[in-house]
Amino acid sequence: MRRKIFLILSLIAIVIPIFSMKMSSDASKEDRIPILLYHDIRDNYEGNNPIVLDTNNFKEGLLYLKALNYNPISFYDYLDYKEMGKELPENPIILTFDDGYHSNYDIAYPILKALDMKASFGIIGWSVGKDTQVIGNNPIIKHFSWEEAREMEESGLISIESHSYDLHNIGNGRNESNGVIGLYWEKEEKIKDRIVNDDFLIQKEIYENLGHSSKIFTYPFGLRTDLTDSIYSELGYEFTLGTDHGISDLSKEKNNLKRINSYNLEARSFIKLILKAEGKPENLPFEEIEDQNTRIKMLEDLVGIDL
Repeated sequence: MRRKIFLILSLIAIVIPIFSMKMSSDASKEDRIPILLYHDIRDNYEGNNPIVLDTNNFKEGLLYLKALNYNPISFYDYLDYKEMGKELPENPIILTFDDGYHSNYDIAYPILKALDMKASFGIIGWSVGKDTQVIGNNPIIKHFSWEEAREMEESGLISIESHSYDLHNIGNGRNESNGVIGLYWEKEEKIKDRIVNDDFLIQKEIYENLGHSSKIFTYPFGLRTDLTDSIYSELGYEFTLGTDHGISDLSKEKNNLKRINSYNLEARSFIKLILKAEGKPENLPFEEIEDQNTRIKMLEDLVGIDL
């Protein structure tokens, strides 16, 4: 009898850790969520600027996500999943746009809306609604306004987040800060003061215009340090986003989350980057068809949406 009890207890001791390991492994799949990175979208773009994506490549890429059963969620959906047990859809993915270009409103947003896809837009505070520099009036790419930001958020699909108020500057290495990281000779207190003061301005603008604070911070140029991670965590940000390539486990990584950059890539190549990062087969419907307009039409028919 004692021998039988011993054998049963031994089996339990073996099976429970294996079961726990499987549960832990399954849970981590829910937390390892691809985050995509976009910037400016333009019609009929044939240049080589890495932050500009042609509209048809953008549209086709989203249609491929739909066809492959990827389901865009917000960072807040993920937080609700972790904190309140809210269920996530199959194959969750997060779409992010940096800088707040007007094309996010007049090109990307209508396509996202037609496909019922969520996205996070990281804005640079001073540039909202602007098409010139504050000093010197030199032209810049047009950025969407607060009114347009409010319209997008009211759809329930778009969240507006911080990309700093005025720290999106490359600096000169001597007396101008490079993004948020500061200069090599600056003391930590000065770097912290600059970040805190800048964050106050962007959070004030977001709250006064949209009625909420930002919990997601996007590092300008992806530049960060352990010090800046600590500061933004103290300021209450749930996640900070970087530009390193890959997929992060959101349950374990809160800072410098990896993203998959769309660059100026043809849609099929971009989607295969995502599949490769996830370790999935890189097979796409209609990929052998060379004419993009034909592929787009066939994808629209496949998902049942006419863009």
